[in-house]
Amino acid sequence: MSRLEMVYLMQISLYLPTMKDVLTFIQISHNAQMAISSLKVNPWFTTKEDIEEFCTIYSPDTVNCNTFMIRSDVLKKATFVRNYVIPPSPRDGIPFCEKFTTLSLLPSFAPNPAHGDFSRAFECVITSVPSVKLELSTLVYLLDFYETKITDKQHIPFIKKVFLYFSENNIGFNIFLNKHGNLQLHELIEILRKEYSCDITIDWTHAKQYLSSAKFTPKSKNYSNVIDLNFLDDITPICVKGELAFMTEGLKNERGNEKIAQTLEMCHATIVKLIGSSCDLTTLVLPECVNTLLLIADRSQMNDLRNEFQPIILPKNLHVNKLHAKNLTIECKNTNETVKYIELQNAGILNNTKDMKNKRKWEDQNDFPFVNVEKLKISFLPLKCSLEKLKHLKFLNLKSLTKSAVFVNKNAAQNLQIEYLNNCKFLIDAEEKKDFFFEDCESLNLVFLNDKTLDLKLSKCVNPKITITNEIHSLVLDNCTNVELQQNAIIEKLVVLKSNFVEFSQIRAKKVCLASISEFVPIDFEQTETVLLSNVNNFSFENIFKNCTTLDVENCDSCTFIFDSDKLERITVISSKNLKFAGNYSKLEICEVSTDSKIDFPNTEKMTVLAVPKDQQKVETLKIEEFNRVWNAKLKTIKLKNNEGCFFDSGSGVDLKFNQRTYQKIDIIKRDILFSNYISQENTFIRFVPKIESLDVLKIENYVGYMPNFWGVIVGTFIVENYIGEKPYNKIIYPIISASHLVLTNCKLIDFIFDRTMKSMTISDSTGMCCDYKTTGKMDKVIFKNSSFSFQNFEQRDFGSKDIEELVIENSVVGS
Repeated sequence: MSRLEMVYLMQISLYLPTMKDVLTFIQISHNAQMAISSLKVNPWFTTKEDIEEFCTIYSPDTVNCNTFMIRSDVLKKATFVRNYVIPPSPRDGIPFCEKFTTLSLLPSFAPNPAHGDFSRAFECVITSVPSVKLELSTLVYLLDFYETKITDKQHIPFIKKVFLYFSENNIGFNIFLNKHGNLQLHELIEILRKEYSCDITIDWTHAKQYLSSAKFTPKSKNYSNVIDLNFLDDITPICVKGELAFMTEGLKNERGNEKIAQTLEMCHATIVKLIGSSCDLTTLVLPECVNTLLLIADRSQMNDLRNEFQPIILPKNLHVNKLHAKNLTIECKNTNETVKYIELQNAGILNNTKDMKNKRKWEDQNDFPFVNVEKLKISFLPLKCSLEKLKHLKFLNLKSLTKSAVFVNKNAAQNLQIEYLNNCKFLIDAEEKKDFFFEDCESLNLVFLNDKTLDLKLSKCVNPKITITNEIHSLVLDNCTNVELQQNAIIEKLVVLKSNFVEFSQIRAKKVCLASISEFVPIDFEQTETVLLSNVNNFSFENIFKNCTTLDVENCDSCTFIFDSDKLERITVISSKNLKFAGNYSKLEICEVSTDSKIDFPNTEKMTVLAVPKDQQKVETLKIEEFNRVWNAKLKTIKLKNNEGCFFDSGSGVDLKFNQRTYQKIDIIKRDILFSNYISQENTFIRFVPKIESLDVLKIENYVGYMPNFWGVIVGTFIVENYIGEKPYNKIIYPIISASHLVLTNCKLIDFIFDRTMKSMTISDSTGMCCDYKTTGKMDKVIFKNSSFSFQNFEQRDFGSKDIEELVIENSVVGS
């Protein structure tokens, strides 16, 4: 590169994307450094900070703002200014207008009584800027202002170059000029061309309602990124980032398909978008340059009864790598072996590849026509679908499916993300992927193969059915209803939080954790060695844990334990009261009881009851070392500080180009955790993963954004201080946590599940919303101070003495 001509080096440098690249470029050679310093305009940087830094160092004659609001001190030094975006209400005129070579006016740049008088701004544009890009309504306002307010037209000509565009959401505009009255669009264009000698360029991309005027503006430069075949002869197609779109409304015969193919080849487009609801593309032969096919329903034709639409029939020979369909139905008349990336969004598939007139091979055929797909994302598939024979699948993202059967091979299992499924069956090969998480699904049937070391987690699932062939490592159920598990399955560790099983289930586990359980759980404790009970109240366990060697009881009340066998070796009781122990404890080695617990234990000479206070001072702290909003392969990343109590897995998430949602896993290995000083990022979520049975205290402070995911975490006391929440897409996000005691202080916009299995809830100086979990139970204490909270799903129940022993509402608003 050091031997390249100076002019060529200057051309290259104009396309350096960042200032960091410029600093690298100038280190190549002396000629590269001279090329940068000789530039008359800054490169096409993608951030305003880079533009300002470059112009401060090198002071080029022309500042290309690239539609950013650049600092005024930078613009003052420039001779010319390009691509400057003015504010929507410039009452006092437009600064630096005399330096503009081109000016882009937003649609909001139009007279508005609330924004004051635009006369000064209009005059600046007309008298100073030779080339203006503007929307139709702004052009009409400017021309009307010129004809009625500018008197010296001989010395103040109208704008010489006009680039006319139409906003994406335009609904039509009534063209009226005081001098000419009501006009059609082509009449306005002729006035500008003939009377004011304007050079006019028109972008017809979003001008569907005005396209009839294109035939009458042949002397203007007519371009469009969206092509209506009826007006193809009047408009020059233009690619935007390699994409060219066509309206299917004009596709009535094979000649239309030929026009599309010819136009794509002429423009060398790599992405073709077809906008419409129904057409026959059977004879369409896409050129080799096309890599992606997008099928999008025309919003003006969309109807709630989408199934009444005729489908779009795909080309017989479809040789593209990617296919994306949205809000329509596609029909395949033959099996496709070329498409590798598929995204379906509210799109159905009709598979008509089976020809009953011809003899068929005796083989199991695939109902999904894209047999070699590698990456598949489906969001709301309204038609029944079978994904059982996709042997080449590597990435799978499913959302809002119903009545579908899916086979997940061992490669796809490593990149699997599903949610909001209804009545679906999954056969999953767990040979290489060992941990699986399913959330917000109903009637989900899961069958696992090669599941010897499987870690399975379900949250907020209704009627799930789980079939396991071997002994698995762990099963975690959080807020699940009517879980059905195969009887002969053996589980190394079972965690049940606010969940229940169908009556005929029989589960066997070596280690069992039960939290916030209010009814019988059908567990066979014959092989159970360790039991943890958290927030379990008013139960009598008579010889239930007869082979158990370790019993941990936390935040429990009014429970009786009877052990006639002599296998129990260790008992730990923390923050519990009214516990009664009876039976044979001849092999018991130690019984640890916290000072805030009250138990009745038989007096025996072979054991000693130790009062072990909880050490609240040994708190492991999670703090953010550095927080940067950095894009890396379309995924935002956060840098977290490792310490003795926590381990961070920043590589977690599903790595799909079409999926920007990722999460940060935090493994918890200490009983007391403080998570502080964090600002959450959009589409990046924190997920706590417990590596121990339970936490004593989990505290979150100085936190902004989406609340972390607490599913599967058993906590004694959950504390939140100085929190400001967000509601993405107007959807309320409730943190799910099994805590016996909840404390909120100075929290704004915090939403959580109000669970009657909690022992106590203290809220002060906070606002938010609670959702009743529909559980029963009597709480010890509920306190509201200087707070405002609304409640949902109370089922005609309100706070009262029948539910809460101590209720305090002080200077607060609490209600539905």
